[in-house]
Parts: sequence; C-alpha cells; structure tokens
Amino acid sequence: MAKIRKKSNKQTDKQKKIIEVAIATFAEKGYSNTPTSEIAKKAGVAEGTIFKHYGTKENLLLSIMIPFLKDFFPMMAEELIGELMKDKCSFEEFLRNLLINRSAFLSENREIFQVFIKEMFYKEELRNELLPNVLEVGAYYLIHVIEVFKQRGEIKDIPNESV
Repeated sequence: MAKIRKKSNKQTDKQKKIIEVAIATFAEKGYSNTPTSEIAKKAGVAEGTIFKHYGTKENLLLSIMIPFLKDFFPMMAEELIGELMKDKCSFEEFLRNLLINRSAFLSENREIFQVFIKEMFYKEELRNELLPNVLEVGAYYLIHVIEVFKQRGEIKDIPNESV
C-alpha cells in the first residue's frame, strides 16, 4: 500500500510525508490520542501545514481512508484475482492461495489496517460511507471467481449468494 500511495501524483512531498506519519501514529496511538502537533513534528512540517492541506484532523483521516477504499481497493482486488486465477488451480488451491496472500498483505500493511479497524468501529458515518463500497467491490470479484469455478464444475451450480 505504501508503494501505491507513493505513486500518487496528486500529493506534494510534504503531504505524502504527513500521510505516512499519520498512518503510523494513528495505528500506534489511535486517532483520538494523536494530536496534529505530533504528526507535524514527526513529519518535519509546521502544524499549520496540516491544517492548510487538510483543514481538520478528521479530514486528514478521511484523506487516508476514502481514496484507498474507493480508488485503490478495486485496483488491488482486480490485480489479486488476476494473479490468483492465472494458473488453472483448483478451488481449494485458490482459497488457500487467497488466504496466504491476504495474510501476508495484512502483515505488510498492519499499521493502516489498525487505523481502519479502530475508526470503523467508532465512526458510524465513516462505516456508512465506506463499507458499502468495499462490499460491492468484493462481491463483484467474488462472483466472478465463483462463476469460473462453476464453469469448471468444481462448485455446484447454485445461486452465487448461497456459495
């Protein structure tokens, strides 16, 4: 995920550093226990720079979460499914590889997922904004995978929702 964030041409170097530090600090201390002054200090910018770019600490959090889930998540899902489906593996192998891949991904991106999980629990508005998008994208790719394995005869031809 860090690689994806760094590819973004929309952000200045200062903004990228602020985001990087905010993710690490939010993950370590939690959103509520992280003052913007600490983020600014660790990022090597003035606190006013954070407010200039993001307006509020909540907007800073949203600038981390919303682009990832709305822009990067679909791209990552497509790449993942493409990678896992390129070999003619069995459904069991697919599931095993998916679990191994996602486990490694979560381990490599532990900090940002800590932030996501913590804030999704506490912010109903954020849950309502982001969760439907995640579920829609996830369902789209999952249905594609189910259809492929149905055509191969490895999954019983029942409604996808039942699978």
